[in-house]
Amino acid sequence: MSAMLAAVTVGPIQFDTPIWLWLIPIGWALCIWFGRSSLSGLGTLTRRVALGVRLIVLVLIAGAMAEPQWR
Repeated sequence: MSAMLAAVTVGPIQFDTPIWLWLIPIGWALCIWFGRSSLSGLGTLTRRVALGVRLIVLVLIAGAMAEPQWR
């Protein structure tokens, strides 16, 4: 269990709580699944932009919760 709580280093960035990074693939799948129905009334380009913004926000929130530090 302690191996899951250890810090992870990716290049010059160290994540002190990397368990939150699992939110990215899970949230990615949920955003796409729920986005298909909730964004169905929009045009193609608008739908893609809205979905892209949702995914970027998800990655930023998960990254912030993982406590990144520049090393």
